[in-house]
Amino acid sequence: SDDEVRAIKTPILVIVAGKDNRIKPEHTIKLADLLPNSNLLIVPNAKHGGISFKKKYVKLISNKIFQFLSDD
Repeated sequence: SDDEVRAIKTPILVIVAGKDNRIKPEHTIKLADLLPNSNLLIVPNAKHGGISFKKKYVKLISNKIFQFLSDD
C-alpha cells in the first residue's frame, strides 16, 4: 500500500527508462514520490532493456550509482 511504501526510510535510488514499455515511467515516478528518502533518475529516451547495455546509458547510470553511494 502507499502507506507501507511511505514507511520505508532507507535511502533508495530509483531508476527508470524514460520510454520504458514494460514498466510505465509514471508508476516508477509515483513510487519514488512515495518513498521519503528516494533519489530518482529518469533515463531520457531509454527503453526498458536499453538502460542496462547501451554504453551511453550505462555510463550515466554508473555515475549516478556512485554519486548515490557516496552521498552521506
